[in-house]
Amino acid sequence: MKNTSLPCLTFNLVRLQLPFFMPLLLIEAGLAVLAVAAMQILFPVLALADFKELLSVPSLLLLLFGMILNLLASISLFSTGWSLGVEMSISRRRILAAAWGAGLLFSALLLVIPLLCETVLAFRWDGFGSMLLFRIPWWGWAAMLFLAVSTACFLCAIVQVFRSAGALVLWALFMGVCLLAPSKSLRPTLETIRLEDLLAVLPWLLLAFFVAEAVAGTVMLSRASIH
Repeated sequence: MKNTSLPCLTFNLVRLQLPFFMPLLLIEAGLAVLAVAAMQILFPVLALADFKELLSVPSLLLLLFGMILNLLASISLFSTGWSLGVEMSISRRRILAAAWGAGLLFSALLLVIPLLCETVLAFRWDGFGSMLLFRIPWWGWAAMLFLAVSTACFLCAIVQVFRSAGALVLWALFMGVCLLAPSKSLRPTLETIRLEDLLAVLPWLLLAFFVAEAVAGTVMLSRASIH
């Protein structure tokens, strides 16, 4: 694997992680099948009660669950996969690029499953107008594609660099966010922000957040040592 091209390295990394990836994909696909089957039974009742908007609930739950599975898979890539590549004398840049490629590929697969579930339900019940996933803008899908991968890269980098103190660093960051979010000094400012203005800047805020996570995590892992 040391002298293989980057696409081959990414493929080999995915193949090595298949025993972990495949059960996650099967779980997500199985839940999608169960969701479609459940809506076959429940939707006539929901339609009579004028709750047609609930048709998207299974797909939204699948989307949320898939992002959690994607985070777990990406953590495996940037911890086990990264360590294995470094131990095999593969340069850190190449193994990180392969981990990013594998993580984004797996993320795309997990996003496709709830979208297919939504499409099947829409075709079955003629609900394209009320389906929520179809209303998500392009930058929303891009954010979901990168969210788990960039977060996993940053978390694994913190643990690799700070080692035993990494958990304390993550706890400090988490507590800082929790303490800042309900701050009374920020509430008047947040209440004056209009929804239209927030939606206008939200793509750029998400882009800045993901770039900061990705750059920080990648730089730290490119210099970290195995322990």
